[in-house]
Amino acid sequence: MLKTHLIFSLLVISSVCEAQTVFSFKGLPKDSIDAIEKKFISAFDSRENFACAFPKKEKEVKEHWIDLQQTFSEYLKENNFLLADDLRIFLRFYFDKNGAIDYVGYNLHMPLPKENVFVNHLTQFSNSYRFGMEAKQPYAQCGTVTFKKRE
Repeated sequence: MLKTHLIFSLLVISSVCEAQTVFSFKGLPKDSIDAIEKKFISAFDSRENFACAFPKKEKEVKEHWIDLQQTFSEYLKENNFLLADDLRIFLRFYFDKNGAIDYVGYNLHMPLPKENVFVNHLTQFSNSYRFGMEAKQPYAQCGTVTFKKRE
């Protein structure tokens, strides 16, 4: 219970300070995730009558999503983060209405010995990256990404 309150307090403080917060979906209590989710809508959803930030802009959202993945992959390479194997990870980015990253949730599909180092890189990357699309309200984009190992 104390852990839940500490994590939730960290999230509240970070949102007030406009600092980016990276969290594991496995490590954060569901009620904390639900509180974050309520603040954001999907960037795009193909279902009719489903609220999203960019209706009828699927192509643009996909292009920016691919750019985010490629830019982060390049960031990892430039910062000498080497992978022994391909890294498959679910990422959910939560953007403010101007495209700046507020939160990043992740779920690893395999153990990562350097998870803390990876999270530090993800946090640093999130401090400066912008999605490139502005909306009327905060939005989120997610997907499973595979980062290839480098020799």
